[in-house]
Amino acid sequence: MKQDHSPDSGFSLIELLATIVIGLILAMAAVPQLQQRFKQSQVDAYTSRLEAGINQMKASMISRQDACTIEFPLGAGSETEIKPSALESLQIDTQGAGSNCPKPTSMGRSGGSNLTMNLTDLRLVNIKQTLSPNQANDIRLLISPTSISMTTIGGVTAPDASVSTTPLIIRIRSTSMHSEAKGFERCLKLEPMTGTLIRGTWLGTTFGQGSCNRNQ
Repeated sequence: MKQDHSPDSGFSLIELLATIVIGLILAMAAVPQLQQRFKQSQVDAYTSRLEAGINQMKASMISRQDACTIEFPLGAGSETEIKPSALESLQIDTQGAGSNCPKPTSMGRSGGSNLTMNLTDLRLVNIKQTLSPNQANDIRLLISPTSISMTTIGGVTAPDASVSTTPLIIRIRSTSMHSEAKGFERCLKLEPMTGTLIRGTWLGTTFGQGSCNRNQ
């Protein structure tokens, strides 16, 4: 009896194996792209966290009516990569004589009572240790300058332009993607005088030869 080789007779073993091999090749080709997207999403998420922290710090500054000096972790002011944990643990001294930043002041009287702002800690990252060990090892920050003096004038909190006209710039990158020239390096730029906070993508190489372009 002759074997049935009609189209309805099903797949042969060789055809099934070939289909499986092709599927595995396609899956392996897609893995690097998925990993890159995941790493980029982590960079973008951490940029959002820093953006929220800076905005909250600016709001907390309004009640202080004085300048606050913020010294950034070792490596700031250069092209040295800084771990997220170093910025998360940054504490701004608001206690005792010679402190870098005064406590909140009285906001005036209403109905015979003084209104005082809540004593809120000044931080650049409000939610700490949200990165997994792998993410913490991959995300790095570059910060310029080494320190800034923040002040509030007329309800606008910004780097003190009388001290320096240099804006605060924080660059956020994935070290693994950066080494392979892949993905996007994000950035935050806090303008002096106006206090405008720009979130964007870093274009260029060093702080002196690059710029933070606002995301559209």
